[in-house]
Amino acid sequence: GTVALELALLALGVGRGDEVIVSSRSFVASASAIVIRGAKPVFADIDPTSQNVTAENIAPL
Repeated sequence: GTVALELALLALGVGRGDEVIVSSRSFVASASAIVIRGAKPVFADIDPTSQNVTAENIAPL
């Protein structure tokens, strides 16, 4: 869960000053792990048909 997300962010070198795109329709642990690493979660809308984040949704971010 949350620890796995934190370790993935650590392995990617995510830290203070970084921004990480996260689905607005997700469990709180997704954003929490980002904040714990010192980064800023940036919430992206989902596609109403697929219920996933798409390239079109994150392009303006």
